[in-house]
Amino acid sequence: GKVEWGILPLYHRDPVEVAAGVMAPIVSGTGDHRVVVFANYHCPVCGSLWAKLDELAAKSNGKTSVHLRYFVQEGDAWIVKQTAMAGYCLDEQKKLSEFHRSMRERAPVDEADLLKRVSEIPGFAQARFENCWKARLTEQKLERDFKDGQALGLSGQALAVVNGIPMQAQEPLSEYLILIRQ
Repeated sequence: GKVEWGILPLYHRDPVEVAAGVMAPIVSGTGDHRVVVFANYHCPVCGSLWAKLDELAAKSNGKTSVHLRYFVQEGDAWIVKQTAMAGYCLDEQKKLSEFHRSMRERAPVDEADLLKRVSEIPGFAQARFENCWKARLTEQKLERDFKDGQALGLSGQALAVVNGIPMQAQEPLSEYLILIRQ
């Protein structure tokens, strides 16, 4: 009979439609290729992800843009949710790249640490941030990102969607490049 394997190579999978989300890209490219990452700064897998995405953008000669969609689960610590909401508020000030640089090296340990590091971002508007923070519209964005991640089958690890193909974010850079070069 015919033998069928249970694992389908990433480059043979059917693409899915995934919105880039509402925030500006954390890595801007020409848009020829798009990577949408469902992650958060407190995720252990994500620590190595950020450098990999920088390298991916460099190896694609600036043709790849990377979009972050926060994935915060119900059981996550309160600071994980607060960090995501701060990211949405800073995106409204066009400060997401600066926030991303600050958070990717080390996630904040508590709200005081988060707010201190946010206040150190150059050009940060305190009153505008506080209005956004209090309005809690960011909770709706967080819920939408979570639901979209769940629809892709994300249950706890970071997920990347490269040109419409979902993959575990911890895959080696070579797998990302295969999907970019198709």
